[in-house]
Amino acid sequence: MIVTEDTPKSPVKDDNTPLLGDNRASAPPAYTPPPQAGTSGPTPIVNTQIPYAVYQPIQPRRSVETAGRRFCKAFLVAIGVWILVSALFGSIFDSGSFSDYEYHIPEEIATSHCVTSWSDPMRNPSSSYPHASSTSFTFPVPSETLLLLSKGGLSGGHLRITTSEGSDVRVNVQVNYYKDAVRDLARVCMIAREDGELGVGIFTPQPWRSRSWTDRLSFDVELIIPRSAHVNALSTDVSNFSQDVESLPGVYFNRLSLKGSNGKINTEELTAANATLDTSNGSVNAKALVAPRAKVTSSNGGISGSYAVVDSLILHTSNGAIKAAVSITENSGLQTPKEITLRTTNNALDYNLNLGATSAKAENFIIKTTTSNGKLTGQISSAPLNSVLSIDAQSSNSRAQLTLPPTYEGRFEVATSNAPVQVLVLKGDQPDPACEGKRNCKGRQRAVHTGTVSKRSITGAVHWDKKNGDRCFVNLKSSNGLTTLYL
Repeated sequence: MIVTEDTPKSPVKDDNTPLLGDNRASAPPAYTPPPQAGTSGPTPIVNTQIPYAVYQPIQPRRSVETAGRRFCKAFLVAIGVWILVSALFGSIFDSGSFSDYEYHIPEEIATSHCVTSWSDPMRNPSSSYPHASSTSFTFPVPSETLLLLSKGGLSGGHLRITTSEGSDVRVNVQVNYYKDAVRDLARVCMIAREDGELGVGIFTPQPWRSRSWTDRLSFDVELIIPRSAHVNALSTDVSNFSQDVESLPGVYFNRLSLKGSNGKINTEELTAANATLDTSNGSVNAKALVAPRAKVTSSNGGISGSYAVVDSLILHTSNGAIKAAVSITENSGLQTPKEITLRTTNNALDYNLNLGATSAKAENFIIKTTTSNGKLTGQISSAPLNSVLSIDAQSSNSRAQLTLPPTYEGRFEVATSNAPVQVLVLKGDQPDPACEGKRNCKGRQRAVHTGTVSKRSITGAVHWDKKNGDRCFVNLKSSNGLTTLYL
């Protein structure tokens, strides 16, 4: 027998239905026993309402991020991107993809015997680079010019010039580096220019935009010249190199040219017929340079040393001090004035000129010494009797003083602005230079005459013999500084 029930009705809303939060809802509904067999009619449903909780949506609490925190996140992301890009370019570079570079080799230079394999890497304890490799070249002394050239954005280092026994020139090249791939970009070759000009060249490409600080090279080059060799000419042109020339006993150059940039030049005893030393952003110090004609130039570096010349000397720099001792060694026989030019800016100029012994042959001298924003201190310690001196010494915004030798005879003019001027005669009776080495002296007396005298300028003349009152002329000027002429 199957008993069926009608579909239950929907729950009826009752005012007694407890709501959420009502204490009446805490008791469970009354238990109704199941229907007994044989009972007719449907079983009544009592208190069938189920208490439902009312859904209350929870609003999420938004955290406010500060601007500093957002900046830090962005910065870290940028750093990460930079590291990834650097690693990418580094891996590309190390794989050898960068193979096409331009090497700025001068058109007149021909290369040969370029290095294709370096020595096994070694550690140089005196260098900050982790690796070093080397190579060398040996060849006879060229008949015309011995060349050493270095060009390129990765070129730089130090050049040492010395001598040794033997009859050949030797060039040792050591490259310091971080990466083999960067080292292999260097082209180190034998070079030739014109007939009889031979040497070694170092060429590197310009730096690439994405290179790291480990994509660098540094070269230590040693040029060894045979002792007592006659080298017609030596020419160095090395960018971003410093140069040291040791004493070269017995070595004589008809022409000597040392050129560099962003590095100093230091020379010991050096002899040449014509010498040129040129650098930038570095100093020049010539301990003993002997040359009939010499020219030394720099920028942002000082010039110092001892220079013995015959015909001319030029020392020129900027933003660096000049401190030099200059002497005229002999008479070349040329019928032209001997010229000495010392010039700098924004620094001091200190010099001592020895123009020759009193008894030497009379000469014509043109002396120009100039500085700005720095003190000028000059002394002409000696000059041949009856020589003609034309002296122009000027400074600005600082003191200026000049001392003349007893043999000076001629006019003088001393001037400045916003400061005193003075002409001082050395104390004591000065012996007549014409009587030097003679027992019988003419007994001439030295006379000092002043012309115009004002608060800012003095003119006048000094002589042993009245007829020599116009033989020479000195012009000493400055501004905003005391100006003194010593006679």
